[in-house]
Amino acid sequence: MPSLERAESLGAQAYRAVREHIAIGALAPGEAVNERTLALRLGVSPTPVREALRRLEDEGLIARQDRRKSTVVSHSPETLRELIYVEVTLRAAQARFATPNMTEEILGQLDAIVDEIEHIDPSAGPEEALDTAAKFDQLIARTAANSTVNRMIENVSIFRRVTRARSIQRMWENPERLTRTDPLREHREIIAAFRRADPELVEQAMRNHLLAVMDYLLNEGNEG
Repeated sequence: MPSLERAESLGAQAYRAVREHIAIGALAPGEAVNERTLALRLGVSPTPVREALRRLEDEGLIARQDRRKSTVVSHSPETLRELIYVEVTLRAAQARFATPNMTEEILGQLDAIVDEIEHIDPSAGPEEALDTAAKFDQLIARTAANSTVNRMIENVSIFRRVTRARSIQRMWENPERLTRTDPLREHREIIAAFRRADPELVEQAMRNHLLAVMDYLLNEGNEG
């Protein structure tokens, strides 16, 4: 982890740094987290790290063991499925909220992102695919302009980047396993629903896409 700047609250910076490391899998489920060790790695005193860990504990990402030691929460498969369903519901609602704010310019940008996804060279690795797909979601989030929903999505987004990258690699290596989801077709169906300016249709298209992808990630994408 890089040392932190002093431009904003050190507690806020420590929170973002530790949360990001949990999100990308650098701090794995079940791994012990020591306040003083984290403070040394971040170049701060233990106080902002303690503040960060309290926030992460409130979010269910950290479990406190004693005053100075914690562990990264390891969710059961049942809990993961429950959290994923909540995330799917929130992202579908976010797309619904974005519908009245859609313009031809934004729709053109969404089309361009899907074209970009389609032409990604697998030899570049899954990280490029992840970054490009994220632009689609981020543009919808900005268009929805609903900070409450955006924050709730961030709090329940539990699939780590490492898991997603591994699943994308497996999709490329074993395309015949994609029996329940076709991400490119589903993205285009979402855009088509936006063009019809039908919030119900948009919400359903987004939900169908996300449920299919999450099912792949939980089942086929993590086999072997």
